[in-house]
Amino acid sequence: MPLWSDLDPVIRENGFELVDMFPLGRRLTSFGEIKDKFVESNLPQPSRLVWGDFCYVKGPKHLLDMTSTKLKKASLIMHFIYKKYDLSASILDIHDKKFKTNFLEAYFK
Repeated sequence: MPLWSDLDPVIRENGFELVDMFPLGRRLTSFGEIKDKFVESNLPQPSRLVWGDFCYVKGPKHLLDMTSTKLKKASLIMHFIYKKYDLSASILDIHDKKFKTNFLEAYFK
C-alpha cells in the first residue's frame, strides 16, 4: 500500500489542496529503556502518527466552475461533516458572488 508521502504530490498535482488530517493511530517514538519508562508512567503515550484520514478539496479555481447546487452541497459537507466553518463560509462567499445570493450573511447569523 502506498504511503501518504507518495500519494500527496500526485493528489496536489491534480488540483487538490490538503485541508486537514484526522489521526487514527499513533505509536511510541521512544526506544529501549525510555520506552519501558513511558509504558510504566502516567505520561501521554503515543506521539508518532502511524495512520490517519486526510481531507482534500479542489482548489478555488475549481470552485468557481461549480454549479449553485454543488457549491451549496460542498459548503454543507465542510460545515457538518468536517467542521471546517471558515471553508464553508468561503464557499458560500464564492456562491454569493457568482449567483448574486446572500447566503454568507445568513451563515453568520
